[in-house]
Amino acid sequence: MMFRLVHKGWDDELAAACRLDSSTIRIVCPFIQRKPIERLLKHGKPKTLQVITRFNLDDFYNRVSDMASLRLLLDNGAAIRGIKHLHAKMYLLGSCRAIVTSANLTDAALGRNHEFGFVAEDPAIVGACNEYFARLWDRGGHDVHRQQLEEWGNRIAKRLVASGTAWKGESLGDFGANAGLDPDPAVPAGWVAESGQAFVKLFGESTNRLSHDYPVIVEVERAGCHLRCTYPRDKRPRQVGEGALMFMGRLLLCVIS
Repeated sequence: MMFRLVHKGWDDELAAACRLDSSTIRIVCPFIQRKPIERLLKHGKPKTLQVITRFNLDDFYNRVSDMASLRLLLDNGAAIRGIKHLHAKMYLLGSCRAIVTSANLTDAALGRNHEFGFVAEDPAIVGACNEYFARLWDRGGHDVHRQQLEEWGNRIAKRLVASGTAWKGESLGDFGANAGLDPDPAVPAGWVAESGQAFVKLFGESTNRLSHDYPVIVEVERAGCHLRCTYPRDKRPRQVGEGALMFMGRLLLCVIS
């Protein structure tokens, strides 16, 4: 078997791969629950266990992931890193098998949902999957430690006590790394002479300034101004015309020593 398309039986596929070689397990998966991890680890404690997942606490609050799975992984020597907006699912089991699938490490995904992907032992495919894992791992920041898990668990528990299980308000926070995507080729902005006008648009107000290390790109993505440059209804500019060149900025704290 060099390459197989698979549409069912993902639990069996993972188990078969672990029986063949569970010395190394590398996982990329947004949503993880304890029972599938228990089944993976019953085939033996791997020498290398690395997991890339999400640290969005809303996922744990809504029970699509559970903290118990991360604790179990740590108990078995895993290094775990979090990536914001992670959606990929990939399982590298041993040195020569890669599983890429739409299935998360949850009972529903592995046993009930319609999921599709492939199992490969082709060296080129396995090598490419390992390279992808390595790139994502390097962008994943620091390994999570048990104290962080306990702090997150306490935060989730307080929200559950305060609001039950149907909270629709403020997010509990996403503590994953902002890994970004492989960059596309740069497209230079038009020259000021070509656009006819150029302006600087500043986000924030004098009473709402941020520290100097805050990336402006975060504010740009939050506001959606990379898609459309909007203004408050009562602060519409009178001089900005169609096709004007806009530079984005953010009001920051100024500390004079």
